[in-house]
Amino acid sequence: MISESSKNVGKDRCARAVRLLYIRASTISLSSNMIGPLAPYILVQYGGGASESGWFQALNNLLTNIGQVLWGRIGDICKFRKTLLTLGAASSIIMPLVVLAVLSIFGSINPHTIIMASALASLLGSASAPVLAPLIGDIAGEARRTAEILAALSNLSTAFSLIGGISATLLLQILTNNMLGYITLSATALMLSLTAIIFTVLVPRAVTESGNCKPFTRLGVAQEFKSFGVDIKRVITNTRFRGFVIANTVYNFSMSIAWPLFILTQRNVLRLTPAQVVSISVASNVSVIVSQHLTGKYLRRSLYKPLTLANRLGLVIVPLVYAYATSYAHLLILNIYTGVLIGFTNIVFPMYILESAEARDRALYTGVYNMFIGIATFAGSLLGGELASYAIAVYGLEQGLRLVYIVGTVARLASAVLLLRLKEFIF
Repeated sequence: MISESSKNVGKDRCARAVRLLYIRASTISLSSNMIGPLAPYILVQYGGGASESGWFQALNNLLTNIGQVLWGRIGDICKFRKTLLTLGAASSIIMPLVVLAVLSIFGSINPHTIIMASALASLLGSASAPVLAPLIGDIAGEARRTAEILAALSNLSTAFSLIGGISATLLLQILTNNMLGYITLSATALMLSLTAIIFTVLVPRAVTESGNCKPFTRLGVAQEFKSFGVDIKRVITNTRFRGFVIANTVYNFSMSIAWPLFILTQRNVLRLTPAQVVSISVASNVSVIVSQHLTGKYLRRSLYKPLTLANRLGLVIVPLVYAYATSYAHLLILNIYTGVLIGFTNIVFPMYILESAEARDRALYTGVYNMFIGIATFAGSLLGGELASYAIAVYGLEQGLRLVYIVGTVARLASAVLLLRLKEFIF
């Protein structure tokens, strides 16, 4: 029989774990959003072109989404939960450490170094995502408390993301020397990342290994990955879900064609400063937060399809605006507008996936969806980068970018129409 004092010790340990996770989420978000939005800008400033920007986007998209699926299989075994949480926190060290070390020593940085550092950070950063919700569920013990903790984590991450972006913008405005600004931001982000790792390590292992998880055996790990292909096949036989995945895979492929070009327009055509680039990201994040809040508050099932179509059709114009933008204000307004549209689907899509999946397979459905999106955006970003590289070589910077933006616009429009025509995509 468990004594009253033992129960209290368990409650205290869980409460301490939650506090540590709150601090972890806050410091990671603050660190990542000080240096993260600048990574593609630094890549282009130090010699990267359309091809390098394409690889940067492609690898980040692929490894973030594929990583969640792979780490998720490992995360089903409780023994590895704390290790995965620590890997996720450690990922925030990579970019600031590389930028700080290389710029301080050499005064310049190779674009391929940025690409590889960012790719590694994306892969490791996805390690904690699949285990965080199950861990919180075990700590909380009830659905309502689990939702409260997850919401608090999300709100803290969002709030500190904004603080990080605003801090970076102000600092870059004060420090007119770009390299000094990058070094200062990287050093600050590095200290915050180390703090996040320390607080992750302090989470009691007894808490992370609690719950009804699979025991650790070598055979068990091998079996998890052996059954992966079977699980994917089972998920995609769900007709309703398959239509949703097909439509969004095609659309994300089309959408990602233009992604590598955005930073080239910002940096090389409009000559935006690093502070302006970060401020665009901040404005977009604020818009997303407001949109998500209103969507979550007023969402009804009858609105799923109209909001999805508003997002897909509304985002068609983004490449065209970039193709003909002449000032920072144009991109600022555009990012506020796209933030509203993105906020819609950040709520609608997870809801649709949850409704399409069997209760025991919800995490699996989400993982499979992310896997296909990751593959699609990898291919689309690579294609866009290579097309732009060729077009720029033939037609010059502005005309070459404009040509590929038009290709991206046509691709987005064609894939958006697929949503209207595909019978399996039913809300």
